[in-house]
Amino acid sequence: MYRVAVLGWMVATLIALPSCGGPRVYRGEQFDPESQYQRLFDAAPAVACQAARSALLSQGYLISQSGPDAVKGHKEFQPEEETHVDLELTINCDQRGARTIMYANAVQERYQLKKSRQTTSISVPGGAGLSLPLGSSTENLIKTGTETVSDRDFYERFFTLVGKFLAPALRPAR
Repeated sequence: MYRVAVLGWMVATLIALPSCGGPRVYRGEQFDPESQYQRLFDAAPAVACQAARSALLSQGYLISQSGPDAVKGHKEFQPEEETHVDLELTINCDQRGARTIMYANAVQERYQLKKSRQTTSISVPGGAGLSLPLGSSTENLIKTGTETVSDRDFYERFFTLVGKFLAPALRPAR
């Protein structure tokens, strides 16, 4: 009987856990059809994604993935002495008739430099112990946050630059 009661309590706890967690950020999701994360271009997906790749390269991004319908670029920033930020931009190009809808999503990861002093312990026979500072410290970058960039102006600047790289590819050959 005791096992059944404990098992019942465990199941009830597991069911209740999701409801007592942190903030429910999904409630703020708008699923806006006019999303800043997409843009329609008059080009084939491979041509549009190549323009996105060129746009990223022109701004100092390292390309970590590149294909005819997807590009991923990465750039690192150090806005403050002990703060490091990684920005990864993922682009997907899907065909819509003779056009391409380009999806862009940027994710920002923040890291903070954390310092810790190292100590050493010396044990003496008989149970006495002594802890001495070594005089050195270690520094580690600790991830402090990750978020999807939702700034409309950021994506507008990106898509405008892609359009500039796309324009020469769409001009008729002479």
